[in-house]
Amino acid sequence: MVFRLTYTFAQDSLWIQGTIDERFNNKEIKLYKYIGHKNSMATALELVDTIINGSFGFKFAAKTAESYKLICQDYKKNADGYYSTKITGLLADTGVVKIQIDSMFNKVLAEGKLQWNKERDSLAYYLRGDLFDPTQINKAEVTFIKKHLQNPFSGQLLFELYNKIEDKILDSLTKILPSKQFESSTGMFIKFLTDSVIVGKSLAYFQLPDTLGTMINSKTLLGKYVLFDFWASWCVPCRAENPYIKQIYKKYKNKLQIVQISFDKDKDKWLEAIGKDGLQPFIHISDLKNWDSLLSKKFNIMSIPANLIVDPNGKIIARNLRGKKMLEEVRKLINK
Repeated sequence: MVFRLTYTFAQDSLWIQGTIDERFNNKEIKLYKYIGHKNSMATALELVDTIINGSFGFKFAAKTAESYKLICQDYKKNADGYYSTKITGLLADTGVVKIQIDSMFNKVLAEGKLQWNKERDSLAYYLRGDLFDPTQINKAEVTFIKKHLQNPFSGQLLFELYNKIEDKILDSLTKILPSKQFESSTGMFIKFLTDSVIVGKSLAYFQLPDTLGTMINSKTLLGKYVLFDFWASWCVPCRAENPYIKQIYKKYKNKLQIVQISFDKDKDKWLEAIGKDGLQPFIHISDLKNWDSLLSKKFNIMSIPANLIVDPNGKIIARNLRGKKMLEEVRKLINK
């Protein structure tokens, strides 16, 4: 299909016009809105087109700059005899966007608002892992956000920095970004996270079933300090944390309760791990959906082990503590 700009295009829509190596002809290409880690905070979008004569296109309602992914099967099979999945991304505002993709499924040219610009180019040098360590890269990204508060890429960067920088810096950046940055799907999600899943904020409400199927909600767990531990029976590092968690329980069980939230899928293996590791005194909840778990999506948990500690009023006072540091920090928090 070939697109020509011969009439006025609605300002509340986005029209992506794509060209690609013709070796992809007759392949389906999908476009979906990228909203972090499968989260369900905003309306999902998934569209499909077929590549004809090296062209494809998507036209749909859009109100602000959003991050999108384009997905397609490769035109040739890999060594195992399968078609690998090709993915490329773009950040696009409303209006008309032209994008050119090469035979490796890399975006090589884009025209239109917010595809790639000099401001974003200025950051590219600092994102090279062979020149800078993660701390330096994160610092460069924070500096970029502060200098380019209006650039929608800054909102995307803020989301990517979640779990990489201190919560107090996340909170401060959220406060200085203009409100328009939080109108996109990714923006709404990072606003939710920084309002309710970082230190200093009240934990967002949730409920999940326990091992007997009884629904347990987060509000009924308050009144003591609570350590929410995200784990799974198949996660070796998670299981390695259990001895430390048991020490915390033994020392502070009158002041603190342990709630373990499993990302298991197999209930028998979940229950077996609870028994084998001696975790019976704790509260155990799970929807048994693995990475599709409600809390994996809602709290943007992309790796485990992970944890949150809340005070008796439900205020988050620490998160993502590990090993001996977890023991020391719990002692400081409870004995304040």
